[in-house]
Amino acid sequence: MRKSKSLQRFLLVALCLLIVFFSKAQLPSFELYVTNESQPDSKTYQFDVYLLSTGTIPLELANIQFGLGFDTSIANGGILTFSYVKGSSQLNANQAPINVSITKPGDAVVINDLSYRFLNQLARVGPGPGNATIISITKAKCDSPGTRIGTYIIKNTEDFKSNSTCKHFFSTVNGQGRSRTIVNGYIEKRNTTIDGKLFSYNTKKSCDDNLILNPSKKKKK
Repeated sequence: MRKSKSLQRFLLVALCLLIVFFSKAQLPSFELYVTNESQPDSKTYQFDVYLLSTGTIPLELANIQFGLGFDTSIANGGILTFSYVKGSSQLNANQAPINVSITKPGDAVVINDLSYRFLNQLARVGPGPGNATIISITKAKCDSPGTRIGTYIIKNTEDFKSNSTCKHFFSTVNGQGRSRTIVNGYIEKRNTTIDGKLFSYNTKKSCDDNLILNPSKKKKK
C-alpha cells in the first residue's frame, strides 16, 4: 500500500514537471537587433531596431522597451540628442514608439573600461490581446530581420569623433537614466515577459556593423 502511494506521488510530481516544461517550451522567443546603421552627415547618425520572432509559437507583442548603450567618446565634446523617426515603425499605430530619451552626460557609466550613455525607449501600455502586432518570423538578411520597431537618430552639435564607433549593446538592468530591455508578449491573453537574444556589436551573427563615424580619408600616394 505504501509503495503504491509513493508511486502515485512520484508520478504526480513527474507529471507536474512535464507540464511546467511543456508550458515553457510553448512560450514564444525573440531576437533583438540594431542594424542599417548610416551617417547622413558628419553630425547625424541613424540606425534601425528590429525584433524577430523565433521558435514555433507566434509572438503577439504586448510591450517593448530598451536601453541601448553607446560609447560616449563619439560626442567629441558636442551635445547629443536622440529621436525616433515618426512613421518608421512597422508596429501597429497603437504600439509605435512615442517616448524616447538619452542619458544625461553625468549619468554615464564605465563598462569594460569604456564610458557608456544610453538611448532609452519606454514601453507603451499594451493594446490587449487580439489588438497587438504579430512579430515577423522572416529574416531577410540583415536589412530586415523581423519587424522594425523604429528608425532612430542621434544628432550632435559637433562633428562626431573621427573613426569612433557606438559599440551598441542592449542593457539587461535598470540604472540611473538607463532602461532595462524587456519584451512582453500576450500568452494565453496575459501580458507576459518572454526570453530572447539581445544582439550587440560584438556578438556572433550580429547585424550591427559598428559603423565607423567620420572615417579619416586616406591620403592618395
